[in-house]
Amino acid sequence: MRRWFQFARRAAISGRMRHLLPLLLIAAPLAAAAQTEALVDYVVENGSTIPDPLAEWEGGVEAGAALHQSAGCADCHAAPGFEDAPAIGPDLSGVADRLTEGETRLMVVNPRIVLPETDMPAYYAVGQIGEVPDDLVGRTRLTPLEVEQIVAWLMSLSD
Repeated sequence: MRRWFQFARRAAISGRMRHLLPLLLIAAPLAAAAQTEALVDYVVENGSTIPDPLAEWEGGVEAGAALHQSAGCADCHAAPGFEDAPAIGPDLSGVADRLTEGETRLMVVNPRIVLPETDMPAYYAVGQIGEVPDDLVGRTRLTPLEVEQIVAWLMSLSD
């Protein structure tokens, strides 16, 4: 999508193809939306849990630990192996003793369903213009598989 905007900007600056600029600015978001994968439907039960997985995952927990770092979770949440994280969000040590798998999944997918005032972003909600960085507009932060990898890792964190 960024390439579309760069092309449109160069065309406008150079004066060439000025008549195509409105079309290019409309086409860019449509092209980006066409490239996103289809969202997986899920059901929130009792406003507190997503009991069914978004994707099949039978691997180890290492992928979830890596995602904790790369998805930005470690920027707010300490956890085993991430003890130096700032204490912005709760420490995730022992989270498997406090939340069910479905409750954990919902907190990753969209924590505002449970905690409307939280600063934690939704990791499986389509980003909207003005609400997320430009590279997340029209897509989710994590794929369904990545959500399940994080959930599997979090469910391994018991005291």
